[in-house]
Amino acid sequence: YIAEYCGHGASKTAFILNGAIGDPFNGKILKVAEKYDTEPSVFGQMETRCPGSTLRILHNAYGCDGERHYYCWITDRTIPLDQLMNSGLPVDRERCVLAVLMLTSRCGLAGLRLSDCGFFNFGALVDDKADAHTVVCIDAGSYGLADPYPANEKGVKRKFTEQVVNKIWRKAKDAKVQLSR
Repeated sequence: YIAEYCGHGASKTAFILNGAIGDPFNGKILKVAEKYDTEPSVFGQMETRCPGSTLRILHNAYGCDGERHYYCWITDRTIPLDQLMNSGLPVDRERCVLAVLMLTSRCGLAGLRLSDCGFFNFGALVDDKADAHTVVCIDAGSYGLADPYPANEKGVKRKFTEQVVNKIWRKAKDAKVQLSR
């Protein structure tokens, strides 16, 4: 493959894999970290707990480039929502925020507590056949997985609103997305 740099976060770098037409990893994303990252494990468990809410982990392994060792995994390709919302394309920004709100609530109920609700941690799956794209979580955050809990448990809605929804409202306001509560 030829790996083309496409972005990075605090602890990992992402590359688009360019290979032969028809190759299963052609056009997918290779994420590389200098040390073990829990994201593949967390997202693998989320595939069972809440299918379609996070990136699929297509392969993960340790890699070596000369003397340095890396933890690597391959995922589906997405366009991070912050990039999509600021692309100048006709994007329904309110709908993007709504998708993030719905997704974080589904993930939270399944046990994934997201530490950073920035729009760069969510992405629209790249699919040539789609008019509307599925939004998924593209970063597992730092909390790992907790036990799933029922939505009607006392205090859960209030806690979720305080810890997650209010952050997303602020991020939407910062992104100049006009929302009404």
